Amino acid sequence: MTSGELVGKGHQDLRDWLTGHWWAKGPPVAVVQGFPGVGKTEIGRRVRAAIGSDATPIVSIDMPPGRADQTTDLLLTLGGALDTFHGISTVADAVMAKGKGKARDLMHALEACLRQPLLVIIDEFQRAVNPTTGEPNDQALADLVRRVAGRTELPGKLLLLTSQRVLGKRWSDGAAVRTLRGLSAEDGSGAVYLGMLLHDLEREDEVPTEERADVAAHLGGNPRAIKLLVAALEA
Repeated sequence: MTSGELVGKGHQDLRDWLTGHWWAKGPPVAVVQGFPGVGKTEIGRRVRAAIGSDATPIVSIDMPPGRADQTTDLLLTLGGALDTFHGISTVADAVMAKGKGKARDLMHALEACLRQPLLVIIDEFQRAVNPTTGEPNDQALADLVRRVAGRTELPGKLLLLTSQRVLGKRWSDGAAVRTLRGLSAEDGSGAVYLGMLLHDLEREDEVPTEERADVAAHLGGNPRAIKLLVAALEA
């Protein structure tokens, strides 16, 4: 196993579900929730690598920070990303035009994108959500997700990655919600991942094999925390 492979059965199963069942016949919106550092961004990268092609463009962007004009910033970022693909410049123009208006008809602008085989990945989606209520700060964004999730005829899809729990929230009704958890101690994936990183840096003696499972478990199976530990060893 190399450090380029996806470690952890839960991570592998989620990637396979997204690129298989969900992409082929799932609802237009999927939400992957999980605590920071658990690997949601990496899942997004793997989905992009597996699905992306000339016939199926993929746009991957981060939710802009801040609450003021956040939806407008999202539209402008999306429009700029769409403009890099041949054949959908008119869609990009539509999104950009909608983003500049005060009314910001977000639903129609993004639905225009999803009327063709296109995957839009929005990472850091928790930035758009009120941490107290769990609802998006902009009602237009909440309406968009709920509306698109019900449009089963749309060939395009929307994948949201968030560190905030969304199950049971009205705006996610109709979306496929999956939780990504840390690397499991049961299947040894945390210890395997730690060993891979140590091997890459030729530091395998720093953490004995028999102690790696306990170290990974102590870090909650969090891939980011495990990376930071190994980086500290290198320093």
